Amino acid sequence: MQNDIENIDNICRDNSIINENINSFNSENSTKYYEFSSDDEKDEECLSLKNQKLISTISITLENIVDNYKYKKMDNEKFPLIKSFYSYDIPEISINDYLTRIFFYTKCDINSLILSLYYLDKLYIKDIPINKHYIHKLLFSSILISIKYNEDVIYKNDYYCQIFGVSLKELNLMEYHFFILLDYKFYVNEDIYEEYKKGLNLEYM
Repeated sequence: MQNDIENIDNICRDNSIINENINSFNSENSTKYYEFSSDDEKDEECLSLKNQKLISTISITLENIVDNYKYKKMDNEKFPLIKSFYSYDIPEISINDYLTRIFFYTKCDINSLILSLYYLDKLYIKDIPINKHYIHKLLFSSILISIKYNEDVIYKNDYYCQIFGVSLKELNLMEYHFFILLDYKFYVNEDIYEEYKKGLNLEYM
């Protein structure tokens, strides 16, 4: 198993989004997500510059990924589980705003955001299409899993449903399917992690 982990890490080092320098949420089964209050918006404006920079950098990276897949045809036979992450209507909320919302309400660690990008990168190198119909659900699924893997304090899934804007049943299914897409491999070695930080210009963290 350790060899498998090393192989995946080596592939990500050679073919990752970062190394290539690739510089609201509507769902048929979704529930209304929790709205910002005026106090929340005020607090959100106080996000540190470091956090804002990370969110902006990741968002730009993902937006470029989405653009790359704009005209790519989905291969549902090759990746049948990807259907779970499909939104019929393209979400109106921007990736940056959605990521900011997730970061603010989940209170997740910055390291979890970086780890989530690594997980999305693993899907990218498998040639799993990440377009406008899929990116939001794939994004929050990757962050949810990174939080559970990386952090000590986590909430129940019914709380995350309010943040992400999906039903509990839908969230549980996507979480499970994301596990499978990752081949149940969540570990990233320190060298690879540092390369991601460097690629995001976050060496100071």
